[in-house]
Amino acid sequence: MKKIFFLVLIPCLIFAISDIYQDNKPKNRTKVSSLLLKNEQKVILKKIFDKKDFKNQKFENVTFTECEFKRCDFKNARFDHVIFKNCKFYKSDFTLGYFKFSKFKHSKVKESLFLNARFEYCNFVFSDFRYSNFSNAYLKNSKFIKTDLSKARWINGKICKERSIDRCLFKKRVKKFHLYIP
Repeated sequence: MKKIFFLVLIPCLIFAISDIYQDNKPKNRTKVSSLLLKNEQKVILKKIFDKKDFKNQKFENVTFTECEFKRCDFKNARFDHVIFKNCKFYKSDFTLGYFKFSKFKHSKVKESLFLNARFEYCNFVFSDFRYSNFSNAYLKNSKFIKTDLSKARWINGKICKERSIDRCLFKKRVKKFHLYIP
């Protein structure tokens, strides 16, 4: 008799627990995940990174504010929802880097390499990228606003479905740069 009771009771408990769990699930998951992204954004403030090796690192949901990066190696690094605010980069290497939903805001990026880098849904706002090299870089749905690109190298770069290039400074003649829209 006891065995029959437990065999009937266990499925009933599992059904009741799963039913309660279903009722407590969030109705709109996208809103919850976007709130979590904002609440979980890590902030790194006023740090100096000199000759640091960040190869193959993944940076996610981070805001760097007033940080300096001198001769840092970011080869093949991934930046997802990363904000660089009032940061300075000098001779840093972002070769094969992948930036998604990231921002450079009021930042100075001097003599840095973005060779074969990929930017998707990124914003470059009031920033300075003079003397940086974007050869073979791929930009998709990215926005440039009042960004100085006047001495930057753009050889064989591709811009796909750009959102905006507004009041930016470019070199008078940009060689071998073509606009590619699939």
